[in-house]
Amino acid sequence: MAPLLKVEHITKDYPAGTAAICHALKNINFEIQPGEFIGVMGASGAGKTTLLNLLATLDQPTNGQIFFNQQALTTLKGRSLAQFRAQQISFIFQDFKLLDRLTVAENIALPLRLQAFTNQQITVAVAKIACQLGLTSLLKIMPTALSNGQQQQVAIARALVHQPALLFGDEPTGALDSGSARALLETLVTLNQKTQISILLTTHDPLAASYCQRIFYLKDGRIIQQLTRQHRTRAEFYQAIVQLLAQVE
Repeated sequence: MAPLLKVEHITKDYPAGTAAICHALKNINFEIQPGEFIGVMGASGAGKTTLLNLLATLDQPTNGQIFFNQQALTTLKGRSLAQFRAQQISFIFQDFKLLDRLTVAENIALPLRLQAFTNQQITVAVAKIACQLGLTSLLKIMPTALSNGQQQQVAIARALVHQPALLFGDEPTGALDSGSARALLETLVTLNQKTQISILLTTHDPLAASYCQRIFYLKDGRIIQQLTRQHRTRAEFYQAIVQLLAQVE
């Protein structure tokens, strides 16, 4: 099976003062298969957000190539690049980024409005994802009336309503209590298994990472370790991640 995402020899450099260069990423290589749930770990400054920005085409690598369904992302320009971002990928964040003046239904519908779906198509799609995530009774409510956990569920619904191939999560459990964080992660696992959407999650939290199928650990801009869950239980994978962190941090 061809990988959904293939990263080949990626480097990313930034200027850092007079004649100095910051090497944010150094020779990164990996593949993500369709339907995989991947975690990226590392201390602050390790390069997690830089990597996420490159994969999402929000920035360009200094060297190397990123392929999505065997197409080089660096070749996408103008309308093709906009269509890729609108149709193939999506994000969830720790601060939700919901619009307070829009209802839950209107927030969820935003990606479809930007793609000029008809009102009927939007109504059907919003109702479907709201049903999947248990949000049907909240569709007419404003986000400010919801708990943090409910707001994160709305953010997930908005991210998935247009059925992207790849979902990026940038520390999505960072603003949640432990119960809401577990509920979010279990939701992502269920959606990953039912819809085969690929997920790439950045996190500091070994508990969050234990819900993934594979873990990449970044340090000083390099992938220095990789863990695969395989036949381990989530509790066993959690212990393996904790042991890894004890070794590398």
